Amino acid sequence: MASVVKNELKSVREKGFGAFLRELKDGGYLRCLPDGNLFVRGTIDRYKKACAASTNAESVSEANTQFYQQEASKFKRQIRDIQNLNRHILGEALSSLSLKELKNLESRLEKGLSRVRSRKHETLFADIEFMQKRISDE
Repeated sequence: MASVVKNELKSVREKGFGAFLRELKDGGYLRCLPDGNLFVRGTIDRYKKACAASTNAESVSEANTQFYQQEASKFKRQIRDIQNLNRHILGEALSSLSLKELKNLESRLEKGLSRVRSRKHETLFADIEFMQKRISDE
């Protein structure tokens, strides 16, 4: 809106008020109302468009702000949940867990420990095999 007004004032300064009014009239922006008052239709239209655009921009901005606030809240909740899970896996803050949650955690830990042991055995067998080949090659 301010840029529209600035542009119009600049035009008035450059061309003079009479030339400015002729340009408005020739462009169809200016008409005389029955009571003799001048009605600047184009300027009002541009003002309405500028207001609508700023209102739309504000509502889009508000919507974006709300969306990002919701996303931030969701991510904070996820981070808190992951941190709690990590504490539970480390054996900390277990007093807040129910019996069902403790059993679930125990099951998950046993599965994880099983995978760790399996990988450890694979690595040990691979090392033993490598050493046996090295001995047989000598």
